[in-house]
This record gives sequence, C-alpha cells and structure tokens, in this order.
Amino acid sequence: MKILILYASAGLGHKKAAEAVSEGILNSGLRKEDVTVLDSLDLTNPFFKSSYSSIYFYLAKYLPWVWGFFYDLLDVKPVCRFLNPFRHVFNWFHSFGLRAYVIKEQFDVICSTHFFSPEVLGHLKLKGKIRSKLVTVVTDFSLHAYWVNAGTDIYAVMAPSTKEEIEAWGVPPASIFVTGIPVMSKFLKPLDRNFVLNKYGLLDNVFTILMTSGSFGIGPTIDILEKLEGFRGKVQCVVVCGNNSELFKDLSSRSFAINVKVLGFVNTMEELMSVADVMIAKPGGITTCESLIKGVVMIVSCPIPGQESRNANFLKRRNASYEINHPEETVELVKKIIEAPEILNSTKESIRLIAKPNASRDVVRLVLGTP
Repeated sequence: MKILILYASAGLGHKKAAEAVSEGILNSGLRKEDVTVLDSLDLTNPFFKSSYSSIYFYLAKYLPWVWGFFYDLLDVKPVCRFLNPFRHVFNWFHSFGLRAYVIKEQFDVICSTHFFSPEVLGHLKLKGKIRSKLVTVVTDFSLHAYWVNAGTDIYAVMAPSTKEEIEAWGVPPASIFVTGIPVMSKFLKPLDRNFVLNKYGLLDNVFTILMTSGSFGIGPTIDILEKLEGFRGKVQCVVVCGNNSELFKDLSSRSFAINVKVLGFVNTMEELMSVADVMIAKPGGITTCESLIKGVVMIVSCPIPGQESRNANFLKRRNASYEINHPEETVELVKKIIEAPEILNSTKESIRLIAKPNASRDVVRLVLGTP
C-alpha cells in the first residue's frame, strides 16, 4: 500500500499532525518506503509557496482583524459558493507540480492535514485522474468551509460539533468520523517530573507557568512576565519563543524578579507540559490537543481572530480553559489559582472529557481501512 501524507507549511500545526499520522502508520507495521510525507507547497511554484505562509504570518501579527474578517466572510455559504470557482482556478494554476506528482505515483491513500491539497486532489479524482482514497484530517476544533471539498472520501474531525458543521455543508454523515486531532505518541507517555524539573532548572513546589505563542512567537509575552514579577518566590515561568529570534534575544538579555527560563524553538513540549500547572498559549488546534492530552490547563491569550478565536470559544463553552485579553488580567487569575488551586479540578475534568488520546490510532485506522 502506497500512502501519501500532505500538509502545508502555514504554521507548524499541520506538519505536526502529518507527522503524527505517519508515526502511527509506521507503528502499525507498514514499511517506511511505503509512506511519504510532503509539504504540498513544495510542489507548487516558488511564488505561491513563499507568499502562502508569509501573508498569513503578516496578517496574523500586524492586521489580525483583517485576517479574521476574511476568514469569517469566506465561511459564509453564499460567498464561499460564489468564490469557489475562482479559488479552484487559482489553486489549479499554482499546483501543476502537485498534480503531476500524484498522477504519476498513483497512491492508494492520500491523507491531508491542510485544506489546500484536498481542494486540488478532489477535482483530480472526480475527473478520474487518480484513484486514491482521499482522507482529510481537520486540524481545528471548528470547521471552516474550505475544509469541505468535493472528491474527499473521509473526514476525521475533533468533536461531534465539528461533524455537525460538516454535515451542514451537505457531506454524508457516514463519511465523517469523530477521531480527534492526531498528536505524536510521546504526549501519551508518562514522564519523570523530577528529571524534567532538573533538566530545565526549575524548582519543585513552585507554581509553574508555561508560556508559548505558537511557532511564530506572537503574543504579549514580555508584558505578562512583567506583570507576574510580584509573585517572586511563588511563580516560575518557562517561555517558548518559537521561531521569534528577536523575542528570544530580548528575553535572554533581561532579568526578572521571578525564575524565568527562556527557550527558542523546541521539540520537547511534552516535557514542559508535564511540569506546568497552567499554560498561557494561543489556541492552535495541535497545541490545544497536546495540552488536553497532557491534562494541563490552558489560559488562552489574545487568540487570532478566525480559527484561533473559534478554538478558544470551543474550549470556553466547555469550561476547559481560562482566557485573558489583557496582560493585567494574568495577575488576578494566577493569584486566584494559587490561593485556591482546587478551582482547577473542574477545568481538568472538562479537559479529560474533551481530550482524544487515541486520535492518531483512530485516524490511522481510517487511512488503512482497518477496523
């Protein structure tokens, strides 16, 4: 069986989901040479690839309201249906390499963790150019219309509410499966708390806050740290700057009244989450699922309008997170939790009900067609 797993490098989450699916497939016994993982943008022209992620990054960082406006506008049924032909022509023009590749290789299954490739490949399948089973893994908690594409055989989604949203677009319920969003198996493994604390120079019995702003390193990190300085001896922070080298340099040159460990881009989030009491983060789909599986309470900070704000609303409606809109609110919330740590218990119970620790296994079963 030949399997292709496609993602798009617009943020890190889509790639991480693809890697989780690949890991699960290889663990099921398939040979490594039968599983290919690719960035679908690598098979488009250079202009399209470079602009695709850079436009998202620029809007998310400098004009988030613009991103949110168009995200919501393109999710309106009449608007989406009117623009879909133009979207198809645009994607078709830039995806010659992707189309040529999948036609040549004729994979048995193509699993996508971003909506760009299903739109292109669905049309190829409808035209009889490929015979692949097309599986789409929706990597957000709430659906956007762009995830729904003709020719897709199977959708794997986070929650029953996500399934209902896809059904509202006319997709047959039998092709939609509530699996959760796949994450790497390392997030399922228990870790030695003392080992992790020593590795990162953290103190035991001190309220630990993990701060991360996604792979782009966007967020009011410095302002929040300055507000937390009044908790000297009571709070310590681990800050993951992602790919934001300027933030890393800035924080590394500063001294704080509380214990602050500054890290750049890391592949050990499972370790950091295992010792964190709470996590201040932006609610990307993968990061949120990782935190749910680890059972760490998320404090949502300034979600980007669009997919992140919808993910935040999903958590909020289920009492599975806290939210701060201004750095000043961090002090009051942290003070409340430190003085009455039991208030986290109900949130952790909500997290347990939402988490899908078997998501990777269930998605792999859909890909392989196994019971």
